[in-house]
Amino acid sequence: MPARRRAIGAEVLDRGVDFRVWAPDHRDLSVLIGERDFPLDREQEGYFRGIIAEARAREVVLLVLLLDLSPRALQVSFALVSE
Repeated sequence: MPARRRAIGAEVLDRGVDFRVWAPDHRDLSVLIGERDFPLDREQEGYFRGIIAEARAREVVLLVLLLDLSPRALQVSFALVSE
């Protein structure tokens, strides 16, 4: 993976968008673009990361966090990918 400017967030690259999110209480994290689901890879210390070629700048995406042992099975956050 390429080096990042910031520890978390969405960074636009020539080949897509590099997503990195800190979500230590979650077992899975996906980015939804339209109706497509892109799971992120779990890293150490609760971070998730992935480069999604289909993502573009100025696009609204959904981050879907699947919780382990919580009454809420699904949490959704909105994010705007900026340049």
